[in-house]
Amino acid sequence: MKKSKGNVVDFVIVFASIIYSFYLGIETRKVFGAILSLTGLVVWSIARHNLGEAFSVTPQAKFLVRTGVYKKIRHPIYFFSTIAVVGVCIMYNIWWMYVLMGILIILQYLRAKAEEKTLLNKFQNEYLEYKKSTWF
Repeated sequence: MKKSKGNVVDFVIVFASIIYSFYLGIETRKVFGAILSLTGLVVWSIARHNLGEAFSVTPQAKFLVRTGVYKKIRHPIYFFSTIAVVGVCIMYNIWWMYVLMGILIILQYLRAKAEEKTLLNKFQNEYLEYKKSTWF
């Protein structure tokens, strides 16, 4: 399984943001945001690892992953990367970051729908059964 440079870059960006946040002064909001970001980043990394060779930037149906985080959540990479961004927004509390976060949420939703369509076309009933066994 190939290691993704994206994992390392994302981790470094979020970690640097958290360190910078603490440098500016520790506040409850910043601590909460940091915890949220780190949690999102860690689970995102685990999900990315679970996805392995099935990972692609555009929706492709190489094979259906049903293990690890994917056992209960259909789109953990979209979900937990968004959670990490929400945490960063909470840490910095800048209005335009919330606007970007809203746009990200819409884009992640659209990506998830496109991916579901691709998976449903390829795996049909198997994917429908998988959907029934997951939370979201």
